[in-house]
Amino acid sequence: MKPDDEIIGLARRLVDRLTDWSALRAPIERQPTIRAYYEAKAPIFRQLAQRLLLARKNGLRKEDAVWWSIAKLQETVRERASTEAARQEYENWFTKRSTMLRGVTSEFWRFAEEIEAVSSSQPFVVTRELIAEYLRVPLSVEADPAKRTAGNLAAVDVLSSGRPLGERERRVLAGYTGWGGLSIERIADRLPQKWTPEPSALIHEYYTPPLLCLELARVLRRYVEALAKTNGKVIALEPSAGIGRFVHALSGPGYENVEWTAVEYSPISAAILAAMRPDIRVVQGSFESFVTKEEESLLGQLHLVVSNPPYGERGATTSEDPNPDYQDSKAYVYFLRRCLDALTAMGYGVFLIPYGFLTGQSGELRALRKRVLKRHHLMAAFRLPSSLFPGANIVTDLLLFQSRGGELAEVDKDDEAIVEGRYFELFPSHLLGTEVRSDDAEAQQRTGKKPRFGYEVMGVFQKLPDFEPRPLCATCAPAVITPPKSVQPSQVAEYLLPAEIQTAISVGKRVAKYLALVASTDENKIELAQRQHSELLRALLDTSALWLGSPRKARKLVEHAKSRKDIVSLLSAFTDEGDIIPQILERPRYQPRYRGTGDDVAAQALFLYRTERGVTTASLTQFRRSLGQDSESTLLRAKLLAARWALDGDHWLPEQDYYSGFLWPRYDRAIQLAESPKEPRDKDIAASQAARLLDAIGPVTLSVIEPDPRLPWIPLHVLRPWITDYTGIECPALERRNFYLAPKGVPTEELLKHTTPQPHRTMFGFLNHDYQLFQIENAPKQVDGETGKEESDSSAQARARLEYEEKALASFRTFLRGNPADAEVVVEAYNRTYRGYIEPTYTDWKNPSRWGSRVVLKPHQESGAARLLWHQGGLLAFDVGVGKTYTGIATVAKLREEGRARRPVIVVPNSLLFQWNKGFQTALPDYRVLVIGAERYVGRSGALVSRTDSAEERAAKWRMFQAGGADVVIVSYTTFAKVGVRRQSRAGFAWGSPAMLKMFGLQARNAAADADDTDAAGKKKKRKAPKKATQSQLEKRLGAQMRGMTQEELDTVSEEIAREEEREREADRRRILEIIASLASVSEREQAVIQNRIERWASLEEANEEHDGVFWEDLGIDALFVDEAQNFKNLWPVHRGTEKLPKYLGGIESPSQRALDFAIRAHLVRQKNGGSGVYLLSATPAKNSPLEYFSLLSLVDGDAWARLGITDTSDFIARYLKIERKLVLDTDLAEVWREVVTGFRNLLELKDILFRFSEFRTAQEVGLLLPKSDPQTIKVPMGTEQAKVHEGLLNNYRYLITDRSAGARNQALGSLMQMSLVSLHPALHTQRPKEGWSKSNWNRVTEISSPKLEYIASEVMKKRRCGHIIFGEPVGFHYWMRELLVQKGVPRERIAILNAEEAPTALRRQVIAEKFNGTPAILDENGNVEMEAIPPEYDVVIANSVAYEGIDLHIRTCIVHHGDLPWEPATLQQRNGRAVRQGNTQAVIGIYYYISQGSIDAARLTIILGKLRWMKDIFAGAERETNNPAAGSELSQDELVAFLYSETELSTLRAQMAQKREIEDRRAARRRAWTLIKRIYEHHGTKGKSAVELGQDDHATRELLKQLREIPSQTWPWHGTLLKAVLDGYACAFFDLVWRTQSGWEAAGEERVVTVALWERAVFVSSGDGPQVSFQVGVVGADYVSIRLAESIEWVRVDQPSLHTDDPLMTSLHAALRHATPEQFGPQRWNATVDKLATEQRLTEALARLATTTLDPLGPLGMQNAPDAWRQMVWDSWGERILSSLERTLLVPRESGPALALPAFDLGPKHPLPIPFTERGFARFVERAKQSGSKWSELNQLSKDWFQRPFPKGVLGKEQPENAKGQDGQEAAAGTAVVKTGKGEVSVEAPWIKGGLAVTRVPDSDPARWNLTHSATGLALAHFLTTETAQRFAEWALTLPMDWTKSEEQVREQMKAVGYKGFRKTAEWIATWGDPEFARPKTQLPAVPQIQRYFEESD
Repeated sequence: MKPDDEIIGLARRLVDRLTDWSALRAPIERQPTIRAYYEAKAPIFRQLAQRLLLARKNGLRKEDAVWWSIAKLQETVRERASTEAARQEYENWFTKRSTMLRGVTSEFWRFAEEIEAVSSSQPFVVTRELIAEYLRVPLSVEADPAKRTAGNLAAVDVLSSGRPLGERERRVLAGYTGWGGLSIERIADRLPQKWTPEPSALIHEYYTPPLLCLELARVLRRYVEALAKTNGKVIALEPSAGIGRFVHALSGPGYENVEWTAVEYSPISAAILAAMRPDIRVVQGSFESFVTKEEESLLGQLHLVVSNPPYGERGATTSEDPNPDYQDSKAYVYFLRRCLDALTAMGYGVFLIPYGFLTGQSGELRALRKRVLKRHHLMAAFRLPSSLFPGANIVTDLLLFQSRGGELAEVDKDDEAIVEGRYFELFPSHLLGTEVRSDDAEAQQRTGKKPRFGYEVMGVFQKLPDFEPRPLCATCAPAVITPPKSVQPSQVAEYLLPAEIQTAISVGKRVAKYLALVASTDENKIELAQRQHSELLRALLDTSALWLGSPRKARKLVEHAKSRKDIVSLLSAFTDEGDIIPQILERPRYQPRYRGTGDDVAAQALFLYRTERGVTTASLTQFRRSLGQDSESTLLRAKLLAARWALDGDHWLPEQDYYSGFLWPRYDRAIQLAESPKEPRDKDIAASQAARLLDAIGPVTLSVIEPDPRLPWIPLHVLRPWITDYTGIECPALERRNFYLAPKGVPTEELLKHTTPQPHRTMFGFLNHDYQLFQIENAPKQVDGETGKEESDSSAQARARLEYEEKALASFRTFLRGNPADAEVVVEAYNRTYRGYIEPTYTDWKNPSRWGSRVVLKPHQESGAARLLWHQGGLLAFDVGVGKTYTGIATVAKLREEGRARRPVIVVPNSLLFQWNKGFQTALPDYRVLVIGAERYVGRSGALVSRTDSAEERAAKWRMFQAGGADVVIVSYTTFAKVGVRRQSRAGFAWGSPAMLKMFGLQARNAAADADDTDAAGKKKKRKAPKKATQSQLEKRLGAQMRGMTQEELDTVSEEIAREEEREREADRRRILEIIASLASVSEREQAVIQNRIERWASLEEANEEHDGVFWEDLGIDALFVDEAQNFKNLWPVHRGTEKLPKYLGGIESPSQRALDFAIRAHLVRQKNGGSGVYLLSATPAKNSPLEYFSLLSLVDGDAWARLGITDTSDFIARYLKIERKLVLDTDLAEVWREVVTGFRNLLELKDILFRFSEFRTAQEVGLLLPKSDPQTIKVPMGTEQAKVHEGLLNNYRYLITDRSAGARNQALGSLMQMSLVSLHPALHTQRPKEGWSKSNWNRVTEISSPKLEYIASEVMKKRRCGHIIFGEPVGFHYWMRELLVQKGVPRERIAILNAEEAPTALRRQVIAEKFNGTPAILDENGNVEMEAIPPEYDVVIANSVAYEGIDLHIRTCIVHHGDLPWEPATLQQRNGRAVRQGNTQAVIGIYYYISQGSIDAARLTIILGKLRWMKDIFAGAERETNNPAAGSELSQDELVAFLYSETELSTLRAQMAQKREIEDRRAARRRAWTLIKRIYEHHGTKGKSAVELGQDDHATRELLKQLREIPSQTWPWHGTLLKAVLDGYACAFFDLVWRTQSGWEAAGEERVVTVALWERAVFVSSGDGPQVSFQVGVVGADYVSIRLAESIEWVRVDQPSLHTDDPLMTSLHAALRHATPEQFGPQRWNATVDKLATEQRLTEALARLATTTLDPLGPLGMQNAPDAWRQMVWDSWGERILSSLERTLLVPRESGPALALPAFDLGPKHPLPIPFTERGFARFVERAKQSGSKWSELNQLSKDWFQRPFPKGVLGKEQPENAKGQDGQEAAAGTAVVKTGKGEVSVEAPWIKGGLAVTRVPDSDPARWNLTHSATGLALAHFLTTETAQRFAEWALTLPMDWTKSEEQVREQMKAVGYKGFRKTAEWIATWGDPEFARPKTQLPAVPQIQRYFEESD
């Protein structure tokens, strides 16, 4: 008999139940293994079950059926075995498992019986025995988390299985104990999604212990029985039932007449209770919803209420009960009051609630007790032990009430003690345990335990004591309570309805509007409908999902539809089945029509461009044909070009679009089209466009870009030779790893060791801003000449670093000027990186289709929104009042409309939540906006109030948003981070943030170095003993316990903490070593260690995060806006390796948590959108420092700065800020040298970057008429008491600043702060309460007045008919100011206070602002008055920081009074911006600054205004550099203290400071002047420059000249001499002359470094007391000159190193030039006559020595370094005598004749003329040499003897005799060559020379490296590691169509034609044959033809 389908299905169910049953019986850790086993064996078990079911069907008894089933299965298996061996194996299997199979089959029998029993038609009867079992089951598991978890899983499994329930299953359900204190995350994968509890269950699901339930049933039985006798039946309610434990306990004997209704919010718990108790009514949902619906039938009808209500804040369900009398914020208070008030007279209420209700001493709790006791009698109360709820450890009270049936006029006298909280004093036996308080040491000692949360009740609950209830007042006459009228849904304000109903109303409005648009015949309306369609369709799909598929069947919606027409509209959008109706599903058909003329080609192209998003010649041709117009392509092209259209590939663009945006790609396409046109006519078009594009791009030259080797876009092959050249040590191959430049293949921790040469360590530290490496060895310390005090190590190091930076930057720029090929690569990289972006203009704007009529966007707002949309992100920096809020709202609406964003979120300051909400309501009336961070409700007074929403409410709102229940979320600063972020996302942020990755790279480097057992010198490390814990660590560990400990005990704990930390460090070291040992390559190891550091950080961040159980990654947020974005500026820290950050930098040392939280979430949004989606709004983007722009733009685009070569703040500082060391005044009046930010550099570049990502608009720019500001400074004398208190604080300050002990400086700053308070009112310091000033204690001050307050009040009284804003931070000041104004005559009700106490919520602040401004009348579209104007209620607002942002107080404000001053300039702007904005009815607004004389007020104001001006300089003017006025002003921030001293002290101090500052300012100005003149000299030359380069340099020169001429002549007097020489084109050399000793220069009144210049033909004659030196300047090189001393014939080479030697001449020159003045230069001081006679004498003497000199025949004449003019003079005047005096056999070149040279005795006037030894003569000699056939070595010797220079190589070609054959068989010469380096010209080894090229050795390289050098100039063309690769490349280079013997300019032009990029790339390819990394043997070098093929492919 075969099984039928029914048996097969039932068998499958039996096996599933067997699997579940077996797994649930096992320990939780073994359950997965057991399930896996049964699932694997499921086929054979199903066969067994089928046979058992057949046996049951055939009527077999159990024992027979079990035997028969196994036997039949065994028979079947045996028959199917294919071999005897298989058959035997199966027999063995059955034999071994016979016992198990019998057990399994028996279980199948039992399961089958249960299923049959459940399937019978008899209804299930809940017996008393089963109910008792419900309470016994949890008793065995509640103390064990593992058992609780297993029980919960078993219950959920039963619940989710869908199978019929028997007694066994219901017992399993009873084992559900809730999730309080358990982990859901660990078993989340085992929970069906439908039955997964909410995260809040971890907090709230602590079900009432069964023992307490049973005890309550025992003590309550007699009262319920009495009720039953009286009423027949007892109507009972459990409003928070859980799984019904109270209901179960109160269903036993004595409770037979009780009819239960149980309400439960949790769907899981409600489902379990309904399954367990089908005999009672179970309602799933919120109690608020239940009581609202059934209020009429409940009120006064309940006999019994028993509840263990929720204990936290009420959540989103608060609004579901609109009754204003029950708007309690605490959930248990709401349940208690709502339930008790529903009792019938003499009914009973029992509540298990927190202990605070009964004994709390706050005024609020006393009032609550009084209110409850007037209506309800407390029969008894019991305080239960803290251990009652395992895991929660909370103290609870069990309260038994009896309803009075009315309300007493006054509380019963017997209840007064209870009102006071003294119940347990009256009934101590009701305290069921021992109380332990945190302040009760004796009780703690007795119990041996410190209480959690400050209070515990120790003990174990066993039973409730027998008690007699407190007697009910017999004489009291309660008044009947009139129940409030029930509130109908239609009467409830929309914002108080449930969130899902609000969403439904919002979507319904949109449906109605959309259907009206679709029904219209107006094209504009149909277009609007089309634009709305996609967004509406998504909203309806979300709505359908929200209401589980069919909104029309949702009872809640249908109920509200009776009174809400918008919900009717929503329901009309769906069919009964839940489908969207066709009218909405189908997209409206709208096609824009062309309305122009047929012959207007440009208009047709523009129409296509806008409607089709592009236009090609083909598409335009087709469109014109559809219009019946001619479409000849040539004519179309001509017309488009004439109409200013541009061709981009196949597409045409309007010029304004083509020449804006990113231009380089278009330029490249234009060049490609010009070179390879598709049609001949395209070539000229493309070439013209390319030229115009290049002009728009504006590429700059090397001198303009100021290249910095630290920038990551500098190519490594450029850096490497420069590092070698600068350090003098061969630089290894380089690579960048994780934004860190390091030697290739070398671990970064190796850089810390001595195996890396110190110069390289310093260099890599400099290049990476790595201050651990950037250490200057033996940095010289300066000594103060007056005090003899030596400079500190850190100060010396900081100064040495600045000097190193300056020299390295100058060297790198000199290196590039000497290597044009490298310079060209750098310039190209710079231009491609920084240039080529032109911001488009945005004019084609359409308002969002859902935009209302009440807000009209202005053109700048439309442009700003369009720009944000185009960039998909950015910074909107509109001035206060310019309209950034509505611009942001419009951007949100367009993003949603165009489908670019579905889940936008706006993060705003807490105070702006409802202002933004109001903005959306005004601009987008049908928008559904969720406000997260605050909750509005109707208070007890009936007024609208708000409060901070609870975690549960926030989570519910986020889930609503996630489900599509809102268009946008507005979330507050304090709650946006309550949305959690997973650890993986944090790690992803770190990997994706260049600054973070670089930081973690350094951490990883240091961790690896710490793990290494060897130190920097390679010796074994000696680990230091762990340091003891600090005081703060002890306080954190011990808390209050620390007070009672002895020092010995503290030392013991301190040592233990230190040992723990050392153990953690050692474990960390082991982990790092394991990582390093497990990986082979350096890059893998570093990545792994960085990963370790990042994961460690991410784990710590995750552990410290408190969130609401909602995760950002799950919400789908795709657009993130933040208002007042400057509040997130503190993101990226600054590390400079010095004691203090530079002044005026405004940097931070660690990021703020708020900024970091936002950055991580912004990263997730950008990641979701492919790099965009973050929008910042701010009126003051940078509050205090330009560094803040770095942080803000990195939020918009995490890679923005990195793409521009700015990796972190160090790069930003190096590139854009000028930092110098200046003398400043410390707080103890000591003068110290500090790094100071003195201004900006590369400002045009910085502005270009900022404008690329930001839209800045001032009120003036957009044409807003703002009221005029009238700032006034009002000096107020201090009062007598005030001055006395101020003087006491001043004396304390003076004492503290001289105290060097720990903490003294912070105390001194505290005194400074107190002095600023005293200047406002002395009581702010003298009478300050411990708890701080508040509205409850301000009145303890008897004298509320002070001079400042009096002045402010008098100014207010002068103008009573307008509004006044008074700013001051201290809260006490607010109330004293108000009382003083009242005394002066201002009505109290006309004064508002805006602080955190008076206006704790955003809504309250908004209400105050509206009452201060008044509300103008609102008109509809037709001009009719919709709402009458409301006059203002307040005349004065007294405010602090609560009002700084987002509060508009501008309508009628006439004066802003500053009682005190903020520290940041942006904050001052925000204060004034509350009033100075568009819409103010006052023409002039007074800005009054009240300054107390003798205080620091004046200094603070000066500094704030100075900072404000400096920050604005970033955007003003066109200079490349600006100066910081504060850095040199008399009132620097350090001089604040100067205002605290007497006039006598100040006069002396200021005189000294002024003198020193003047000296220092002059020095700084001189340094700046020398920098400017050097740059002018770089730009002014014309040699080798193109016309474009000349134009750029001319512009740069004019700008630099303008700056130089601003420096007065008395500071830098070289305007008429040196500057004139430079502008006249003379060559110049600059020397930095350093004071010859390490100290003493200051004492001598000297500068440590003096710059001097010597120029061509200059004459110098010293004067004064110093060394007397006179000389002429001859030859001028890049870094040297030659000079001839007066009366001498020898020309001496002078350079910077030689001037610092001990040579007597150089010593004299050094001293004379350090004090050189312009007056000492000039021919008028030169005694020409004496000099001429002396030189003739010296020449005559030299002639006599000529005949005896052989090594240098002309050496005695001293002409080795002479200028050509001197050589010409000597030849003209002395030539014949020189020839006759020479050694007779010396060969001398001759002008003509067959022989190139003849002996000296054969030459003369009567013989062939010799060639002069001048420059012209040398050129003639070279020309003759080429034709002479002489060997190079012969020519070289001849050239050295006569011209005193070597003969050039590479000019003789293949005829040179020293042979070195190349691949072409031709011969090349070998010898030496002259090359140019950063240190000048150097003669080096040259093993191969030919055709104008030479292979030359890199100077000082070891091992040797080689360059291919251009012989004529000595410039390097390419770099190689071997001579073979260099020679082969040179051989190929000679085959190119170039003449390498030409000049540099000519070779450059030829190279452009050949293709420089391909040339460079080919060189790099050939070089790989010499690089060990590529393992290419030199024997396999490619031949010249192969090289040529590679070149052609790569170019």
